[in-house]
Amino acid sequence: MRRYEALSYEIAHYLLQHEDGAQVAAAGALRELFQADDFFGLPVAGQTERVRKVTMKHALLVRKQAVCGTESVG
Repeated sequence: MRRYEALSYEIAHYLLQHEDGAQVAAAGALRELFQADDFFGLPVAGQTERVRKVTMKHALLVRKQAVCGTESVG
């Protein structure tokens, strides 16, 4: 998972342009990926694509919560 930490943060930071939000989004994405039963069985290219998609989802959740004014990421 370590190799995907930086990638996830970079994607989230690019989308959010905010360090704290990027950290929250990346942490949520990595937590989701770690708990996914099939993630570690994917080839590297598949894992990278999944990291990208899940990170984008979590970045959008962080953005939505910032716009709506809610405090926690679910």
